[in-house]
Amino acid sequence: MTKFFARVDGDIDGILNVMDWAKMHLHRLNSSPAPSTLSSAYDNLHNLLSQACILEDAAGSPTSLGRVTTHVFGLSNPQREQRMVQLLFTEFLAVLEDSIQAELQHSVTLFALFEAVDFHFLNLARTVVRESSAQEELHADLLASLWTRLLGTRAAELRKFEQNRLLLRNVRDKTVRNKGILVEHNGKLLTLKASLETLRSKLVSPLVRGVNSTTLTLDDQIRGLSDVSEYLGGVRKQQKGKVMESLFASVPGRKYMIDEGRQAVIGNGF
Repeated sequence: MTKFFARVDGDIDGILNVMDWAKMHLHRLNSSPAPSTLSSAYDNLHNLLSQACILEDAAGSPTSLGRVTTHVFGLSNPQREQRMVQLLFTEFLAVLEDSIQAELQHSVTLFALFEAVDFHFLNLARTVVRESSAQEELHADLLASLWTRLLGTRAAELRKFEQNRLLLRNVRDKTVRNKGILVEHNGKLLTLKASLETLRSKLVSPLVRGVNSTTLTLDDQIRGLSDVSEYLGGVRKQQKGKVMESLFASVPGRKYMIDEGRQAVIGNGF
């Protein structure tokens, strides 16, 4: 699980990096100098001919005349802006999809591992029941003999019985809890993947280029990237704190038993 969450943190860092890269290019595009009068006239004429389906068809692909015009006069400013925004969005979506796909593949491996561990614990549970019964009977016999003789060397056996009971009680609970966390995370990833597919189908649809479609300005896109990056950075910081706490902080509920004779510390937590 630690390796899995470390991979998740790396994927989130990659998403944050590509968002910063996209925001930088959008800022550069937004702060470009105003076009000259001749360039503005060419942009307006190109836009008018594109709307008339002379330079571009209804799907937005250039016609034969449009390709010749672009080859001779170059791209118009709206075309450059559209290509840059499309490139940034495609790159961001590709990084996001690769991260989700990598986490899904790794979660499949973890699922197989948890299934194998769960199967072994089912077999172990039967053994634990028999072993616990035998240990409790032996423990009861040892306690009954306290009235007649001192424990002596049998005290170590009593400590061992107690430690075994605590360990066997906690191991399966932690495995089931980790598996539940993985199932929940995998469900969220599948939902996000389906949402991305829906978003991609809408963005490539010709309806996006219709008259009633909503157009976002560069300022709106930069503001949206900043908000999402700030929120995702906060989530990343919280997740990193939890991972560091689980790795280096003291384990809650862990108990220690000190053997005064040997000055050794024995932990009975798992």
